[in-house]
Amino acid sequence: MKDEMTESVFHSITPAVCIDEYYPSAHRNELQCFPSTVESRFRTDLPSLGFGSSATVVFNPSQGLQDIILTVVLPAPTGSLYTNWALGKNWLARAIRQVGLRIGGSSLFYFEGEQITVGNLQDCEDSGKKDALVQLGGAEVLSLASFASASARTASVYIKLPFNTISALQKTFPLPTDLLTSPVQFLFETSPATDWFVPLAGALVSDLPTGFSSAQVQYKQVHLSDSGHLLARTHNMNEESLTYPLPYFQQTTFRTNIQGVAAFQDQQINLTGFRSGSVKWINIWAYKYADAAGAPANVGQTGNWTALPRLQLSVNGLVYYDSKDFASQILSLCELKTPATYTNSIITDAGGGNATATPVASPWIRVPFSQVAESMSNETNTTLGLGISNSVVNLTIQFPEAGSYRVSASYEYVSALMFSRGSCEYIF
Repeated sequence: MKDEMTESVFHSITPAVCIDEYYPSAHRNELQCFPSTVESRFRTDLPSLGFGSSATVVFNPSQGLQDIILTVVLPAPTGSLYTNWALGKNWLARAIRQVGLRIGGSSLFYFEGEQITVGNLQDCEDSGKKDALVQLGGAEVLSLASFASASARTASVYIKLPFNTISALQKTFPLPTDLLTSPVQFLFETSPATDWFVPLAGALVSDLPTGFSSAQVQYKQVHLSDSGHLLARTHNMNEESLTYPLPYFQQTTFRTNIQGVAAFQDQQINLTGFRSGSVKWINIWAYKYADAAGAPANVGQTGNWTALPRLQLSVNGLVYYDSKDFASQILSLCELKTPATYTNSIITDAGGGNATATPVASPWIRVPFSQVAESMSNETNTTLGLGISNSVVNLTIQFPEAGSYRVSASYEYVSALMFSRGSCEYIF
């Protein structure tokens, strides 16, 4: 009787839909209306393999485009090649300067290598997946003998773009390229070898390779089993349109150098480069550098980000975020499935042309504006953030050690793609 009374009270006061949790029912099951198959067999070689070059890859319209992987192989050592040089963990991610994307006739946007790395890390469901992602991005190579291993010279990176995600639990809908009449273009730009190889004593630039021995892009596609169900065959897409919500859109990274700072002293930064639209959150990271050009204190290891003791962000004088005494990490954990950090490594010279790798935590900070409501597979919950386009955004920041630092910020926007008339465009 008591249980029945409790049940009656909660049924009367709780705003919820009554669902049978014991027997299978239509409320608890979803059935795919239009069967589809997944194919991961299509690959395209990069037409340019040189470091510091640009290569364009075209994906012709062929139904759903989902995951994109870049895999490279460095040339085998010959003569003095690689002598007194090493590679840190996740070296391919640092070799990518930026990736450009044009979907059909849409605007062309660029996404930087570090920005892609942060996007992938924040989408991972657990820390084990983050560690595997970083390891697949290139293992440490600490001696000339190690370069002889083909596996050590091979690395793969997930190309994070606005429409896809490495997350398996929150997989996005495939990009419906069947609604396009022109191809999807990817522009891959790589950095010079001196930006991501780590020099040891006696290192000569002439002993570095000038390009990859091979590089290829692999696609995962989703095809409807019956092409008669394609939207373009059932609707007049010259008169109608399809809105494709994006999980978030990463605006091109803002960067600034701060020179000669003292430890635990407030530094002021004015964040610029905001576009019209609603900002869901801002990702911020920083690393210590050794010269005015922004080279890392340990060259080739820009992924070793610095823990920031304090960070305060205000918009038009109103403080939206304030963390002290390294509290930003637990604040970021409230927004993410895993900590806002990953395990990287510091490469140091061990003498004799050899190096050692020391694990190190590399954190970033998420400054949220949007109420987070994470979706499950093939669902998109769009929550608006903060409009900042014409606002004054000030960042107060502290560093744990004296020196010079580079601070980066990626603005993540609410966005969608609008497909119509054989093309598409971003909506902010």
